[in-house]
Amino acid sequence: MVFGEYNIGICRIGFAAVLMTAVASAVPNMHALAQTTGAQTTGAQTTGAQSGETKPWKTLSGEEQIRRFYLPRAQAGDATAQYYLGHMYQNGLGVKADKQAAAEWFGRAADQDDPRALYRLAVMLQTGDGIPKAPSRALALYRRAAEQGVLEAYFNMAQMIERGEGVAANPSAAEGMFEQLADAGMTEAMRELGRINARKQDPDLPAAWFWFAFAAANGDSQAGELARLLAASMSEEDLAAGQTRLGKSLNN
Repeated sequence: MVFGEYNIGICRIGFAAVLMTAVASAVPNMHALAQTTGAQTTGAQTTGAQSGETKPWKTLSGEEQIRRFYLPRAQAGDATAQYYLGHMYQNGLGVKADKQAAAEWFGRAADQDDPRALYRLAVMLQTGDGIPKAPSRALALYRRAAEQGVLEAYFNMAQMIERGEGVAANPSAAEGMFEQLADAGMTEAMRELGRINARKQDPDLPAAWFWFAFAAANGDSQAGELARLLAASMSEEDLAAGQTRLGKSLNN
């Protein structure tokens, strides 16, 4: 499927991208980051970047982790450390939450095309989370993250394009993007397609029910309830059409 400027080949990404983007919400893993940046670690011990003092990692406060470990590497240009600093400041992990600082560090990592930082900063800019809203910039950052396989970024792009946030509204293009995401296995996109088909000027109830039911078959309980509610208002013929389509999809 091709949708003009919005098509970035997302349908070719597959499920591996979904697993990769789970890192975006993970609690910082000191050992993995240390391997990347060359920090000195031995078991549960960590050596302070400035003082040389060795202390158990779990005993360090969030401020000490930042001062001894993350900040020196972030200031040296390490995008992973910059991302984790943003994560800690945004969520108040061991430090006082500071959305401005979070946006600054996400921005530095985003300048190096870190997909996690691109996505997180885009969300902040779209929603105005502690910083002024900037939908056009958010859309651009989502696109850069999506080009690296972040399906959630492509999903948010589709929602913005459907609603006309930061760009002229294009519901048809957005629907095509949701279809690509549904093909990649994203149940949230399947649910969106159910909503879109149910609310069209000329509703396509068999398609709406199919997408809700297909999402439910893939583990989305909310979509299952929507399929049940919709079925109660459908004709037998429309419901049968949706069920036939579902059966074919599940058997493929």
